[in-house]
Amino acid sequence: MKVNRSIPYKKITKEDWSINAFLAALNSTKEHGSTIEELMDLNPVKIKKTDLQEDTTYEYIDISSLSTEKGIVNNIKEVKGSDLPARATLRVRTGDILLSSVRPARNAVARITEDLSGSLVNNTFIVLRPHNIDLSCLLYFILRSDNVRSKLMLIARGNAIPTIKVKDLKEIRLPIKEVTSDQQQIAKNLYSQWHKNQTSAQSLDNLIESVFLDFDIFKSVSQEENNRTLYSTIPYHQLNKRWDIASRLNVMDLENKAKVSMASLESLTLSFRSGATISKKEYQEKGTPYIGIKNIEKGTMSDQGLVYVSDETAEENSKAIVQPNNVLMSKVGSIGKTGVVTSDFAGALASQHITIIETDQERLLPSYLSYFMMTQWGLTQLQQRASGVAQKFIKLKDIKELQVPILSIQEQEEIISSIKKKESEQSDKKIEEKTKKFTEELVI
Repeated sequence: MKVNRSIPYKKITKEDWSINAFLAALNSTKEHGSTIEELMDLNPVKIKKTDLQEDTTYEYIDISSLSTEKGIVNNIKEVKGSDLPARATLRVRTGDILLSSVRPARNAVARITEDLSGSLVNNTFIVLRPHNIDLSCLLYFILRSDNVRSKLMLIARGNAIPTIKVKDLKEIRLPIKEVTSDQQQIAKNLYSQWHKNQTSAQSLDNLIESVFLDFDIFKSVSQEENNRTLYSTIPYHQLNKRWDIASRLNVMDLENKAKVSMASLESLTLSFRSGATISKKEYQEKGTPYIGIKNIEKGTMSDQGLVYVSDETAEENSKAIVQPNNVLMSKVGSIGKTGVVTSDFAGALASQHITIIETDQERLLPSYLSYFMMTQWGLTQLQQRASGVAQKFIKLKDIKELQVPILSIQEQEEIISSIKKKESEQSDKKIEEKTKKFTEELVI
């Protein structure tokens, strides 16, 4: 194995002397394929705030609009010109590809479909416009491949928030062979099937709620009724010694909606712990994982954008170390995100914005709790109890008082199994396998 290799001087910049920069430069000297700049224009249409009409409503895409798992824009926003953020400086058209310049490990890549054409885009994305629009679908698959993601991670700069610069992205070579017209058509067909499946699939939140309704735990509630629960009149005599109105709303609403008995979360758990406050200065590339809210996703844990701290720092904050089957719940900002700790994250450290919950597994299964908190009946309680204006937060005492439907362990297991079965049924593994095989065949 060759340890010492030379890198052309022109490939070494004075701006970044990190090991990732050197590895990226080294790889670029020996790779084949066309550069991104040779295949696509980068950020072709930029706009200024003065170009926008204050009273006009614009379709707007930011990072929260994109599903990294599905690789599609699934939550486009409508924002008046006067309310658009300063970062809304890019415009897109059909066939453009969005690539997040921040945290490339998340693989935040999406293609602009006809219904999104003309939308404004936050400039944390880089807009890639293929010179040949017939290559749009094919290039989308290549940009989402593990091969390209690893290249993007190498050129990203910054430990806390790895970010890609446009000038560095231009030089990335896409390792694809010469593309035939048949391959272009296959890519279009695959993308059409993929996009149709992803947009028609039931969201996880709705899927979970449908299972709870199937098991006859709650009454079906319209959106209008659900909104009304946030703003209700409470008779004075029902306040008792509690003057925090949210606590009474939760009890009253769930008494009306639940078809089974409810109990406080505190009565079903063994312990509650808070995560640790760690300065960004202590982040490093290896060591003990430090879990933030961004690592809690869809009832489980994600390593996208994960940061690390030294083992010594973890030992000093041992009370914040998590173990398998702990339930993590965010309590600041995006309050109520829950995930069950898997064996891969055993021994990791949770951040100060997270509450660590150890359930009594003879009475409350971790996955059942996590799923319940993703339903409207769980989320509404959190919304009612949340405090703060600039940034929402929920106090530990309010988390302890959250009401959870009491079911037998067998019934909880049946609900968990039913949710997982429905998830599996709506995911099209065949298309995923075809897409993966097709992409691998394109790569040199």
